[in-house]
Amino acid sequence: MELEVEVLDMAIKAEPAIEKAQKVLEYLGTNAEIRRYYELREKAIHDEITRITGARNEGKAEGSHTEGTINMKSKNLHISCKNNTFEY
Repeated sequence: MELEVEVLDMAIKAEPAIEKAQKVLEYLGTNAEIRRYYELREKAIHDEITRITGARNEGKAEGSHTEGTINMKSKNLHISCKNNTFEY
């Protein structure tokens, strides 16, 4: 705990914004309603990150199915799809 205080003091001296953030966090800790809103906001942010990560992973999985098409494009072959038919 003492080491944490020393590190925080060093960080505050190096970057004044850290001191401001520390004061905000101390204030949040003393006001139950504001702390509740803060925790809800943090949860929403984490949920959004999880949603985006899941969508990205799903997109990567879908993209792996079209890898052959991507490889053909890299070999200067033109393929287009109109009305669910492919033109080469």
